[in-house]
Amino acid sequence: MHLTRQRLQSIVIPMAAGLWLTACMLPTKSTGELADESGSNVESGDAAAALDELDQRSVVIPTPDGDVQTTLCDIAIAADGRVAVTSYSIPVVNGSVTPPGQTRLDVFAADTTLIDSVTVAGQMYGAIAFVSDGTLRVRGSTSVEPMLQREWFKALDANLEETWSVDYDGQYTGWSDCTGEASGILVDEADRVVTYEYVCASAGECPQSIVRRYEADGTLLWERNPGGNPAYAIAAIAVGADQAVFHGALIASASEEAEIRKYSAAGDEEWMTVLPGSLQDLRAAADGGVFAFMLGGDPVLAMHRLDAAGVELSVSPVPEAERLWTIVGPTADDKGFFVLPGGELRRVTSTLDTMWSTPLPFDGPLSYAQVSTMRNYGEIFAFAGLQGPEWDRYWITIMFGS
Repeated sequence: MHLTRQRLQSIVIPMAAGLWLTACMLPTKSTGELADESGSNVESGDAAAALDELDQRSVVIPTPDGDVQTTLCDIAIAADGRVAVTSYSIPVVNGSVTPPGQTRLDVFAADTTLIDSVTVAGQMYGAIAFVSDGTLRVRGSTSVEPMLQREWFKALDANLEETWSVDYDGQYTGWSDCTGEASGILVDEADRVVTYEYVCASAGECPQSIVRRYEADGTLLWERNPGGNPAYAIAAIAVGADQAVFHGALIASASEEAEIRKYSAAGDEEWMTVLPGSLQDLRAAADGGVFAFMLGGDPVLAMHRLDAAGVELSVSPVPEAERLWTIVGPTADDKGFFVLPGGELRRVTSTLDTMWSTPLPFDGPLSYAQVSTMRNYGEIFAFAGLQGPEWDRYWITIMFGS
């Protein structure tokens, strides 16, 4: 492994507009357990006014020089407001991407000062999350052939150096960038880690859908391979207060159906149910059930509420005119969601009723089509995207609520 380090000071500068694909991400350090919250379409003027004055800071970071293709992989927020961003750059030769590439991991202070940065050749950091001591856990892969990567899960220390690693022997992925490699990571309140990924058993046999749970020290507690997802890299995980794990995966190549499973803390499958459409996100409910955000069913975009036994209790549709929704993350009181429906930030109840909404408080590149990755930690929000005529730099914006 080749690792290079930078310790830099950055300046906050205005950002030009850019375009990129939006991705739905999981919360950094929350079980995602939500209590049902009643509500109608009531606007809270005080809350909206407070968000109009969000403390927000932005910075632009150059990506590697030369003929490379860069994608933003993931973003994580620590309890102290630090934000980590991982990106992956692949050389472009004669118009085609030519792996292996390199990962860049940047850590920003809450004021967007770049306080640490490492570049790791030949590795892809697909998903990251902070644990309680402020260090990072990473799901990723190492290139073994131009279009084949070996999978692993590792811990980084405060200096962004590897402290231990769990290598997935015989498990590979064939994706050439981290947007196609569906790999996720979720940390619970005891620093136990749940991961998922779609991977290849060999170069010609993929993908599988694998869920694993680890102790805080990386000891494997259990592993399950529920299958599914023959054509698309879309999945989600959630952890409930009883330490149950929820996992969802597509089971039809045309995104027609998704399987939602609940595993006990010990990894026993408690139930499986099928919902119409493509799964976009999962959030655990306080009663042992789950919220599943689905696209492509009837209604086209909706939140399905399942109880502890997997029985559907309700379906809350997103208005047809607002189908470009992305869930940023759960609210601090775990009673609803923050969502990004185009050019505004909105708080909604667990049934998607609007509590308040406010336009995004700056004229930078933040919009539905321009965000690559996003997260929240309570009312700390972090958004990142690529910009420039050659996608030669990325921007990050950190915003703070009340």
